[in-house]
Amino acid sequence: MRTSAFFCLAFLLFACTQRNANHSTKLGGTLIKLEDATSSKENWSKENTLIYHTISEPDNLHPTNGNSGPRSEILQYTQRTLLYTDYENQSVMAGLCDSLPRVSVDGKEFTFHLRKGIKWDDGSDLTTEDVLFSAKAYACPLTNDPAVKSYWDNVSEIKLNPADPNEITYVMKGKAIQNVSMHTGFYILERKFHDAENLLGSFTLQQFHDTNFHAEKFKTISDWATAFNDDLNGRDPKRMNGLGMYRVEKWEAGQFITLVKKPNHWTEQSHDYHEHAFPDRIIYKLNKDENSTQLEFKSGTIDVTTSLSVSSFMALMNNPEFKKDYSGVMSPSYNYTYIGMNEKPDSTRKPFFTDPKVREAMSYLVQVDSVISLIYRDYSSQCRRMISNVSPLKTEFNSSLQAIPNDISKAQKLLAEAGWNDSDKDGILDRMVAGQLTNFEVDLNYMNTSNDWKDMANLIAEQFKKGGIKVNPVPMELKVFIEKARAHSFDMMLGTWGGNSLPKTTLSCGIQNRGCRTVPITADLEVRNPMP
Repeated sequence: MRTSAFFCLAFLLFACTQRNANHSTKLGGTLIKLEDATSSKENWSKENTLIYHTISEPDNLHPTNGNSGPRSEILQYTQRTLLYTDYENQSVMAGLCDSLPRVSVDGKEFTFHLRKGIKWDDGSDLTTEDVLFSAKAYACPLTNDPAVKSYWDNVSEIKLNPADPNEITYVMKGKAIQNVSMHTGFYILERKFHDAENLLGSFTLQQFHDTNFHAEKFKTISDWATAFNDDLNGRDPKRMNGLGMYRVEKWEAGQFITLVKKPNHWTEQSHDYHEHAFPDRIIYKLNKDENSTQLEFKSGTIDVTTSLSVSSFMALMNNPEFKKDYSGVMSPSYNYTYIGMNEKPDSTRKPFFTDPKVREAMSYLVQVDSVISLIYRDYSSQCRRMISNVSPLKTEFNSSLQAIPNDISKAQKLLAEAGWNDSDKDGILDRMVAGQLTNFEVDLNYMNTSNDWKDMANLIAEQFKKGGIKVNPVPMELKVFIEKARAHSFDMMLGTWGGNSLPKTTLSCGIQNRGCRTVPITADLEVRNPMP
């Protein structure tokens, strides 16, 4: 997904995988293979359950309305898309369709043919009616999914084939790099489950795209959207369904989310299914305290994590007893860490970053290499910076691009041109804003889920101080962090943006109990079963 306009400065932290005798890797993409254990220990659990450590809950598990990493990770188990991401080859592959789409000569029409044998939880077949409804649900002006509306703006219409009930064609308004890959990121919804009365059936995509069409004036659309947008649809397991192999069994807020494998799922007929041993249950266990998390791993009560700070990861991997039961790896991912500057602040925030010269100056103030070195320490030599919006892991990455250097003088010159000077000689730049002398003092929001975020925020604050800018690091819960970002109620924010191997990393830590079964853990990491 693309970032919003106010995410102006970004840098990438990424490391190659550490190699040791406990695992091997393939770095053409980000598939990780951890070697199997040669024998089982008596104290290892015999239950086919995976306990997965997480440091934050999803904002919700609604199929269309939401925007957080934990949400995306869980939904990949409960939902399915027309196309899947081929992580190993950095491309797309057929998903709910039996092949990649046929493309018209003009490059604007993409025809998909649905696979046979795909079943919803109620036993009914997946149909093109479900695919068409899904598109309308995303595109409907009253659906609370503003972050993805732009993708659907380029879909002119969707055509069904009366002669073939399994064929559906997307007609695009123009050529775009994501006309195909977008179908790896949008889940297909069951029309009967989400719109039993088929209220959206009387409306078209063209109507939803028409700026003169006022959906709120139609009671049928308003009634559907009110019911569909209900927060309980993303929190109550009874109000969730999907084509994925797992369903949400229980969500105990602030503690855990349990996924249970569906019996006799349609994926069991696929060749890929028999190449993996999937857990009967996956429990996402929330623990934000790093000391407590380390103790849980040492006691063997958690199986897997990809959410450790570097310091916690290194502490565990330097423990010989711990390494007898766990394999660990530093893995590359397609995410990147960024500093977001608010170009469109709400009424509670001053317009510090509306001037492009100010935003450019920020990039010269951040000592990215220093941040990498201090945060990632022993692994910093394996890290690379984000130079463009294309990950260095991509084959299309332009290695000739040069990173913006750290240049305080250049930053101060740009800030002076934008009217920021230290008129009262107190070490902080100031200027007149709305008739009032205003210091360049801003808050930097960051998530309180890891010591890495805290350390990074403090380092950045020190670096900005050298340029005459006072930065106040502000830790907050993920949900609040996202809410303030959406409302433009912030000055600066330090976050991470998820990516994938499609045409687009941060260092992520992986820990796995040697007694775990095989399961794909995230979009970027696959953990192999050490059990015989």
